Amino acid sequence: MEEIIIRSLTFFLDRKCSSIEYIEECYGKISRELNILKTTIERLGYKVFTTRIVLAENPLKDLKIMLDRINPNEHLVSLGVVKIWEISWEDVFEIVDNGFYIMVYGVFEKPLKYSSKISQIIHKITDNNPANGSRLAVSFHREYIETPYFPDTVSSGVSGIGISFLYPSLIKKYYIENNTFRGLTDYIKDHVYRIKRIVNEFYGENIRFFIDYSVSPWMENSVVDLIEALGYQLLKPGFNYGIYILNDLIRELVEKIGFANGFNEVMLPYAEDSKLIEAGGNKAIHAHHLLLYSMSCVAGPDMLVVPVSTEKLTRYILDTYSVWVNKKKPLALRIIPVTGNPG
Repeated sequence: MEEIIIRSLTFFLDRKCSSIEYIEECYGKISRELNILKTTIERLGYKVFTTRIVLAENPLKDLKIMLDRINPNEHLVSLGVVKIWEISWEDVFEIVDNGFYIMVYGVFEKPLKYSSKISQIIHKITDNNPANGSRLAVSFHREYIETPYFPDTVSSGVSGIGISFLYPSLIKKYYIENNTFRGLTDYIKDHVYRIKRIVNEFYGENIRFFIDYSVSPWMENSVVDLIEALGYQLLKPGFNYGIYILNDLIRELVEKIGFANGFNEVMLPYAEDSKLIEAGGNKAIHAHHLLLYSMSCVAGPDMLVVPVSTEKLTRYILDTYSVWVNKKKPLALRIIPVTGNPG
């Protein structure tokens, strides 16, 4: 059987440790503990792809001071959330250019005004460093989401450990060998309980533990490859149904295993799936295709590489807003504008 990969092992800070008064002291301690926990889990045969730390909500002025008090190089760090009506592009640039992740909240409050504003912000922060776009999420949901997936995440203010899996290849192999998903939930459940025991032995029984069961890619560990193995080809009729099949599997994991929190849906981030990148390079897939697929999954307009144009991006954000209004489920958007061929 394909190995279980922990895509993200994430510590969520409580409200006290997220505050400017305690962040430096708490961050150092939690960073060391997270490294030890990662090593412990890996000794038992699991691969941990990334370690992450997420803060609870803070005033913008405090976040800017924290930039000099936290080192984002050892773990991926989300500073939580900023409000679209409070920020300038310089504020966002300072955060993401220093290597931190952040979610921008509230574009839906005044979609015409704020879609234009966030489009300009995205273009400004990526002008000299396109990678900055990968650290900024534009959220479309009224309640904050607490998930190991970055950057659209905020700690609820209660400390805990959250994990996600990198498992498209595992699911694909299981399906090819068995021609069914029957039994897969039990297999994953055994590993979930094993990992939970490790976390409880390390932090104690009272530590909050949760999982985002979203099926998300990393390059050759491809969601598109998985869906095509089910018999539904990218850009062909039926691909949305393939997404539905995976979402149905995720629902089964949530219901039968539990501990679920976050998005818990299929994700199709363009720049993180080798099959999507290949299709983009061949000019076969475009941003509007991924927006169409976002009717079935949370991250369709995610990690998109698009031509530089503040006006076109504004309109694309408005389209994303319209999908969110009709879908009535959370959406997140990450965009990287580039000159030249966006594929």
